[in-house]
Amino acid sequence: MRLIENDALQTGLDGAVAPLDRFEVLETLLSKRYGVVAEAADVKRFRSKKNIVFSFRVGNDHLVAKLFLTEFFTKELEQLLLCAKNGVSVPTVLGAEDGVILMSYVAGRPLVDVLNETFSVNTTKLLAEWYNEYHSVSGRIKGDPRLRNFIFDDSIIGIDFEESSSGSWIKDIGGVAASILDTDPIGDARKYQLVWNLFETYLSLSKLELTPHLKTVYSGVIANTLEKTALWRKSTELLSLARTIRISGLPQQ
Repeated sequence: MRLIENDALQTGLDGAVAPLDRFEVLETLLSKRYGVVAEAADVKRFRSKKNIVFSFRVGNDHLVAKLFLTEFFTKELEQLLLCAKNGVSVPTVLGAEDGVILMSYVAGRPLVDVLNETFSVNTTKLLAEWYNEYHSVSGRIKGDPRLRNFIFDDSIIGIDFEESSSGSWIKDIGGVAASILDTDPIGDARKYQLVWNLFETYLSLSKLELTPHLKTVYSGVIANTLEKTALWRKSTELLSLARTIRISGLPQQ
C-alpha cells in the first residue's frame, strides 16, 4: 500500500484535509531511508485531533509518521531532538522535513491504562523523574499534560511536544495529576496517593521544599484543570470533584 493512496489518512479527525505534499514528503523520507519507494503494511491511525499520526511497517521496521496540519512542526522536532541528545526518553526521529516527522514506533502501553489498572506509586515516581529531566534539559514545560501523551514500557516515554512553552513546572505536574484523577475509576481513593507521590517526588528531585503554599497552588492547578476538562466533557462528576478540591484542598492519603 502506498501511503499517498490511503484515503483514510488524508483528513484530520477535526475535518482538516492534509496537503498532498505531506504524503509526498513522507514517501521521500522513506525512499531516502530504504532506497526505494517503500510499501507500507499494517497501517494504523492514532487518535490526534490536530494532526495526522499513524503507525505502519516497512519490512521488519515498525514506524510512526506525524503529518502536521498545524504550525508546530519545528517546535516538536526541536524538542524531540533536544530530549534525545540529553537522555530524556522520547521516540527516535528517523527523518524530518517540511511538516513531516518519521519516528521509531514505541512499544508499550498508554500510561493512562497502566496507572488505572495498577495504581502503582513506583510508576508515578518514574513520571515525576521524566518531568524533572525534561524541565531541567529544556527549561520549558511540556504542555498538554495528559496521561495519553506518555507510553509505559518499564520506563516512561514522552510523546507530543506541540504545546511545549515557557511556564511554571507546576502547570505540568498539576495538569498531569488532574489527568490521573479524571480517568476511570474517577474518585478512587488510591489515586490521591498517586498524585501526592507524583508531587512530592518531583519536589524532592528538584530540591524544592514542600510548603503549605505549594500544596495550595498544586490543589488549585488540579482544580482548574479538572474544571476545564469537566466543561468540554460535560461531566457533572468531574465538575463536582473540581469544586470539592478547590474548596477543601486535595485529600491527603
